Amino acid sequence: MIFEGKKFILGVTGSIACYKSCQLLRKLQEDGAQVKVVMTDNATKFINPLTFQTLSGNPVYLKMFNKLDKNTQIQASNHEELVHIKLTQWADAMFVAPATANIISKTACGIADDLLSTLLISFQGPIIFAPAMDEGMYKNVIFRENLGKLKDKGYYIVPVDKGVLASGKIGEGRFASIESIIKNIKHALSAKPARPDVTSGQAGGEDLRSVKILITAGGTREFLDPIRFIGNASSGKMGYALAQAAKIRGADVKLISAPTLLSQPGGIEIINVVTARQMRDKVIENLASTDVLIMASAIGDFKPKTFTKQKRKRAEGSWDIKLVPNSDILLEVGKIKKNKITVGFSIETENQIDVAKEKLKTKNLDLIVANDIIMKNSGFCSDTNKAVFIDKNGKIEKMPLLSKIELADKILDKIQNIGRNKWKRRK
Repeated sequence: MIFEGKKFILGVTGSIACYKSCQLLRKLQEDGAQVKVVMTDNATKFINPLTFQTLSGNPVYLKMFNKLDKNTQIQASNHEELVHIKLTQWADAMFVAPATANIISKTACGIADDLLSTLLISFQGPIIFAPAMDEGMYKNVIFRENLGKLKDKGYYIVPVDKGVLASGKIGEGRFASIESIIKNIKHALSAKPARPDVTSGQAGGEDLRSVKILITAGGTREFLDPIRFIGNASSGKMGYALAQAAKIRGADVKLISAPTLLSQPGGIEIINVVTARQMRDKVIENLASTDVLIMASAIGDFKPKTFTKQKRKRAEGSWDIKLVPNSDILLEVGKIKKNKITVGFSIETENQIDVAKEKLKTKNLDLIVANDIIMKNSGFCSDTNKAVFIDKNGKIEKMPLLSKIELADKILDKIQNIGRNKWKRRK
C-alpha cells in the first residue's frame, strides 16, 4: 500500500464538493494511511462531522481547544492540549480538499482565526490545496494573486477540472478527481521540502517554473478498416504522470495524447490524436515553442499499406495484411531540435541497454529511459516501472521499481539538471 504508515490531516471547508472528501478519505485508508479530519464551521453546514468520524475512526476536530472548562470557559490545562500543536506533531502531510477561496486567501495572507487556518500557518510538512469554487471566484484577480503567492512559496496546488459547476454552468473551478489529488499527495511526499519555512534555502517547489514542456502519451492506432486497428498495450499512465508532475513543479505543460482510458488531468492543455502521423504533425507543430520534448507515447512502428473503406467480412476468409513502417518522430526531431532538450523511451525484450544506447545516439537525445517490460509490475498498464536512465554522456543509472509518479519526478530531476545552464529563472 502506497501510504502505509503515513499520517494525514484532511482539512474540509465549506463547499458543495464536501461529499467527495468522504471518497478521498476512503481511498487514502485503502492505501494504508491514517487520517484525522479538521472541519471549518461552514463545512459542517454541508456534511455532518459524524460522517467523517465514522469513516476515519477518529474524532473530528472543529475548535482550537479539545474541551473547555464548563465553569470558566478557559482551557482545562491539567488534562487538555492545544489541538493545533497536537495535530501538527502527529501528521506527515496536510491537505485541504475541498479548499475554498476563503481558506486559500487566508493562508496566503497569514490569517489564523480558526483551527484549520491556524494549522495551515503552523504545520511544517507538505501542504496541498485542492480548490473547488465557481468559475467567477476562481478567475477573480485577487484570488489568483493569493493562489500565486502560495505557489511561489512552495505550497502544492492541485489543478482544478473544467466541467459542470454547482451553479449549473460549465467552467473552471470544479473539484479535481480523487486520482489527481492522490497523485499530488504522492508527489508532495516524494519531493524535497519546498516551502521556505521548512528549509534553509529558497522555495524549490516549482523548479521548472515557466519551462515549456511538450509530452506525448498513450498508444497510437492504425486502422485496417473503419472498425479494426493495429495498436499496442500502452495505457498512457507514464505520460500522464509526467504531465501531472511537471505541472506541479511549475512547468507550462502541453500533452499530446493518443487514445487512453485515463481521466484528463486538470489545468493542462490536451491535444488528442489517434494515428502516428497525427502525433508526428502535432509534435512538429508545437516543437518551436517548446523547451523540452518528452516522448512517452508508444508510437506504432508500422501501419497497413492499404485501408479498406468498408468493414472486412469474416465470410471473405483469411486476410493478408501488408504493413509498412511509420516515420520515426524522434529521429526527425533530432535533426531539427537545435537547443531543445529531448527525452525518449525505449521498450525492448532483449539487449535493452545496447539498443537504448544506439537510439540515444541516432536520435540525438539528451536522455533515454529504458523500460523493463519483462519484469512483473513494470511497463505497460502497470502503476509502477523499473527503468534505466542513459544520458548523452553515456552515464547509466538503474532505478528501483518505482510508482510512475515517482519515476516521473526522477525524469524531471534529470531534465532540470540538463537545463540548469540553459534556463534563466522566469518570472
